[in-house]
Amino acid sequence: MKASLGGSDRLSMALKKSLRVAFIFPANLGWATATSIRARVTIQAVRERFQTHVLALGGDPAWVETLSVGHQRADRQPPRFRLWRFTQEALPRLEALAPQVIHAITTVAAVPALLYKRRHPHTRLVFEMHGVTFLELQEAWWHERLIYGLLDYLGARQSDAIVAMSYTQRDFLRRWFHVGPEKIHVLWGPVDLELFRYQDPPPSPPFIVGYSGNDRFWQGFETILETCRLLQQYVDIHFLLMGFPPERYLGLGLRNATFTGGLPREEVPAHLSRCHILLSPRAGGSVTETQYPFKLSAYLAVGRPVIASAVSDQPMILKQADCGLVVPPGNAYALAEAILQLWRMSEIRRLELGRNARLFAERHLSLEHLSDALSEIYN
Repeated sequence: MKASLGGSDRLSMALKKSLRVAFIFPANLGWATATSIRARVTIQAVRERFQTHVLALGGDPAWVETLSVGHQRADRQPPRFRLWRFTQEALPRLEALAPQVIHAITTVAAVPALLYKRRHPHTRLVFEMHGVTFLELQEAWWHERLIYGLLDYLGARQSDAIVAMSYTQRDFLRRWFHVGPEKIHVLWGPVDLELFRYQDPPPSPPFIVGYSGNDRFWQGFETILETCRLLQQYVDIHFLLMGFPPERYLGLGLRNATFTGGLPREEVPAHLSRCHILLSPRAGGSVTETQYPFKLSAYLAVGRPVIASAVSDQPMILKQADCGLVVPPGNAYALAEAILQLWRMSEIRRLELGRNARLFAERHLSLEHLSDALSEIYN
């Protein structure tokens, strides 16, 4: 029989349930990108505690209010995103909802959130920065990068609280945007521990080295390809590379690599569990220092040793968890040596590292941990 709640507990629960939180996300929550997945997981954690309303460009119609951002194109491709149209649609929805908290996820979401807060200054604005957009848009026109840089700055300066992805991102915001440290809350990527479960790795050989994610320039994927070439003589070592179009790399003739292509989110845990170790060799530079490698949370949750580059908070996490090795970014020889070190390691020690990773995820990356942290930020 469950113990009855005390008066203070019932009051606390009633206050939480009465709090109205509006999420703004200027993309489709159903997409399989790290940004959409993190937003979806965050909303999932918060919906259990608060009255939650979600304004996005798509997602589960049971709990997402979809905004359109332009007219359908003649070629039936998705309509081009229009910032002002998005803002025009979002503002009246916010007026109707009258939220006490607005949780704006990514740079563009800051525009309607800031305009609403200007009209309603007592609304608490939480700005979640998945990266610094003007740094990520290196191939965009300078004026476009300037606009996004201004939006990053205004969102960071005028919000009541910032959800940062890493301590290195927090340091950047303090140095470049002059944001006080008390305003910045670092919340590493949350992970659904029920979806990403631990199970012991399969027997080896083959010794499977895994990577899951996209192949954008900041991921360090070229370093993985060069490492594959360096280790081709080791017939017991095989690479399983997931999450991007394989046709880009099938012509490289890498006999020790399998490219799976994109995978549905629910299939990723099983593929990660086939691996003995997992890689996050992100490139160095300002882009990666202002991000968090979302894949790292999944790696830790499935309980595998990790080799990560000395970028963002990866060295801090691997040291705290005691679950892997850190290598310099962009150094394929160092990555190859680290793989060989774990390959030659005793199975008992590798299992210990993997179980350390899972324990760290349970303590620091669960949905409950995220929900508790956001409750404090909202209140």
